[in-house]
Amino acid sequence: MRFLEAEATEPKLSSGNVAKVKVVEEQERHFDNEDHLRYTVDLDTFYRRPYINRKQWLSHHYNPRTINIFSRRGDTRCDLTLDVGESYIVVGSMGVYDLVQRFDDLTREEKLWLRELALTPPKFD
Repeated sequence: MRFLEAEATEPKLSSGNVAKVKVVEEQERHFDNEDHLRYTVDLDTFYRRPYINRKQWLSHHYNPRTINIFSRRGDTRCDLTLDVGESYIVVGSMGVYDLVQRFDDLTREEKLWLRELALTPPKFD
């Protein structure tokens, strides 16, 4: 599924967080009797942050600089493989990612759409 196609089919794309992250480290972990991968990613850009009110929309004060993403090995629902040094667009919220796409694989139109998304404050109901 292409990134912009997800906008029409995935309602969480418009209401969830949309961020560009860069993977800086991968570690294998074992807990809860399962093998996991922990990716440490640096937050590059927040394109959509619906949990922040209008006054704080352009403030970087509330953005974490480093985020950990866990992926369960061997579980097809959660098995996520990221490459260290690569940048990705991540769509979702705490612990649930609806879409992860390598940034370099986005089309020119998708990158322009992200730029527009970053400049448009979220609508609060």
